[in-house]
Amino acid sequence: MLNSKIKINKQFVFVWFAELISILGSGLTDFGLSVWIYEKTGKATPLAISILFSVLPAIFLSQIAGFVADKFNTKRVVIFFNTGAAIVSFAFIFLLRNNYFNLFVTYIIILLIAAFNLFESAAVQSSIVYIVDKENLKTANGMNQVSDSLNNLLTPVIAGILYTFIGLQGIIIIDLVTYVISMAIWMFFPARIFNKEFESEKVRENRWNWNQFINNLNDGFKFIFARKGLTLLVFLFAIANFLNNLAVVLITPLMLSIGNSTQLGIVQTFGGIGMFIGSFIATLHKSDASYTKTIKSCILSASVFLLLIGIRASFITVSLCRMLFLLFIPISNVAAGTLWQLKTPKELQGRVYTARSMIIRCIMPVAYLIVGPITDVGFKNIFTVDNRFIDFIKNLLGVSALNYRLVFILSGITLFIVTYSFFKNKSLSDIDKLPDYAK
Repeated sequence: MLNSKIKINKQFVFVWFAELISILGSGLTDFGLSVWIYEKTGKATPLAISILFSVLPAIFLSQIAGFVADKFNTKRVVIFFNTGAAIVSFAFIFLLRNNYFNLFVTYIIILLIAAFNLFESAAVQSSIVYIVDKENLKTANGMNQVSDSLNNLLTPVIAGILYTFIGLQGIIIIDLVTYVISMAIWMFFPARIFNKEFESEKVRENRWNWNQFINNLNDGFKFIFARKGLTLLVFLFAIANFLNNLAVVLITPLMLSIGNSTQLGIVQTFGGIGMFIGSFIATLHKSDASYTKTIKSCILSASVFLLLIGIRASFITVSLCRMLFLLFIPISNVAAGTLWQLKTPKELQGRVYTARSMIIRCIMPVAYLIVGPITDVGFKNIFTVDNRFIDFIKNLLGVSALNYRLVFILSGITLFIVTYSFFKNKSLSDIDKLPDYAK
């Protein structure tokens, strides 16, 4: 049923639009930078390392970002760290204009921008409960998923065209223009809108007390691990994220093995369409089901389509199943995000958000490191062994790109079993019964 009574605070709409502009600009730069690195090196390894550097801040700086998000005014944090990212981008343009190329310097630039974006994102996420009431949290989170899906859907196509005509330098300039627009919107808000009402004068005076800083730093982890249901939920999403990243890495070699670059682009577009549709469903659909039931049904459904991506070496099968797989992801993310916001005290929003992000992302580098050896060495060697079971698998599934397709099949099966097993634990199913902190 469509929710016909959606009323979102105008302040959130402006924040959402400012973030959308910023996300699209950053997405253009990310795509252009990946193409630029590959053109300069002609190798996949430097590109994989650049991805690794982009996720390192989320692993090592998350708790500091959460502390800053909880203790400082959102508007000031966003402006400060967005400005830092813009200064680094200006420096990179200077290097490009002077034809300077150094992989290590490029990695450091990627690391710095990712760090600034982490702090900015944590601040925005922690502020949602201050400007959106309890009844509209799900809609607000759905709108954020729409932003992410638009980024995945539009930026590869737009950046691919722009890169051909204006190169990486021109794309970064466009990114800086989006920064100016985003900051102009943020400057429109009075800082008092994002005041943390729980901050007393004493707290503000002791903000830079080192002992307090250390003690507060891990409050997000303490809150999560003190509640078994939330602990199970965050580890379920960590496992799902790990298996999803295996699939993301292999889409390109899978499609180039059974098709061509044009078909790869179509598959990626179908994935973006799936995310976009799922985001709109999550935003507009009013469900009577509990958040945990929604999460369970969506992850189980996604696992089936993840498995089906690898069932046949077919362009049509991969396109449709990838679209349906990604359709369920934003619905699950919105339900989980809203659940976390409801069950987390306002004064811990930033630290809990970054703590769970850190747990979910910390095993992502492992996926990038092991997927190559598994597919290029492990499975290929197994298929050369004379064995009845292996012959049965090859006859059943076909041998075309089977080393890649098996990862999708095994990932889908694993995700289904893990999700079903986790939800057998009553603590996870009963998260909805925990007290709500949002008003």
